[in-house]
Amino acid sequence: MTPGSDPAADPGGAPAFREVLSGVGESVLGANAHGNVLLERSVDELRVPGSLSYNPVFQIWFVLDNAPVHGPQLDDLAVRPLRVESAALRHDLLLTVREFTGAMVATLEYGNDLFDRETILRPAEELEVALSQAGSSPDAPLTRFHERIDAERARRRSAEPRDMDLEMKKRLEAGRRKAVRP
Repeated sequence: MTPGSDPAADPGGAPAFREVLSGVGESVLGANAHGNVLLERSVDELRVPGSLSYNPVFQIWFVLDNAPVHGPQLDDLAVRPLRVESAALRHDLLLTVREFTGAMVATLEYGNDLFDRETILRPAEELEVALSQAGSSPDAPLTRFHERIDAERARRRSAEPRDMDLEMKKRLEAGRRKAVRP
């Protein structure tokens, strides 16, 4: 294909998702080359003030656990991971993505002293839209991702506040029920 003939190309020159992902991969590989440097040593060298109540360097974590976990094969019994609520959160925000029986499952944990459920739901839904776009069109420019996210935001804003409040209330109630189930 000749340059400029790609219908998905962005005339403004925004990179494609696949391009950005490749750059991130190179950065991660470079960081892994220094994996033998202990975090504690780095913190000491940087002279970061410490506290037992929070991590001194970063408060937001992203964990990709891509070691596939396959549930045991049992006749007439469905097995799935059990979500365990942790009383102690060591970080302000933790997004964990794990592979389980061929699907990626994401868990988002947050400090409820900083965030409420509504504030966390919005970016989580936008991440879902962006990942959907990445899966369906990895060579689309990032501006297309922003367009889809903006369209989703506009759709939510155009909904009647009463309907949005009712929808949010249903989600919160469903979340409470899930947290209480044995």
